[in-house]
Amino acid sequence: RPGKTDSRAHGLWLALAMLLGVAAALLPPAQVFAGLVVAALVTAALITPLAGAVALMILAPLRTLIATEAALALPLDIGQIALLVTLAAWLLRDLATRRRWPRLTWTPFLIPVLLFVAVVSLTAFSAHSMRLWLNEWLKWIKLLLLLLFVRAAGHGAWRWLLAGLIASGAANALIGVYQFFGGSGALHLLIDDRFFRAFGTFGQPNPFGGFMGLLAPLAAAAALGGAYSFYRSRARRDLLLAGFYAAATALLLVGLLMSWSRG
Repeated sequence: RPGKTDSRAHGLWLALAMLLGVAAALLPPAQVFAGLVVAALVTAALITPLAGAVALMILAPLRTLIATEAALALPLDIGQIALLVTLAAWLLRDLATRRRWPRLTWTPFLIPVLLFVAVVSLTAFSAHSMRLWLNEWLKWIKLLLLLLFVRAAGHGAWRWLLAGLIASGAANALIGVYQFFGGSGALHLLIDDRFFRAFGTFGQPNPFGGFMGLLAPLAAAAALGGAYSFYRSRARRDLLLAGFYAAATALLLVGLLMSWSRG
């Protein structure tokens, strides 16, 4: 009976909306905002898991900032949560739409990672702390899963992931510029009694500088690629992409210099 089914569905949605309204009224604003962010991330990831992967690129560098400043303690860091949401959405979407497990396709990039994981697995027998060893070992398992995910996401997926990663770095660089001119007020990072070493959302200048140093050549190569594509196609899209990556390259280099680090 379609009529009864529709009315029940509407009733459930109404009850859910009322429950969310009561929660928003009673819970602290920070928890409500965090819940909305998680809900938006899960919804976007279910529509396309690639959205979860792009969010992962942007949210992961916020790990230290959230761990030190957030009023609500998370069971896992924000990058791990985004990764789990992305992989779960990838699995659930394929099961729901295609009635099968995600198809894993081979790529040569898996060879060095698999070899490394195999060798590192042997070090478990001599580890001084199994907990710390497992924590580091799982990082490489995550990398392996991300490789499989990007491969399964399709040929054009890397473009979205690259844009998300560079945008994340550029945003962090802007925070670093603000900190360099006194925004942080961290006296232990004072340079020549005038400026402050930039650290972005990383809490320390050296990992921030390393992040800038890793992304700057990637952004520069993307800018050159976009400029070459525009030269051949004269398409406005390629020009905009080249401009975005060129501006991001400049920001990342400025952030690297302002970190005053070994990056």
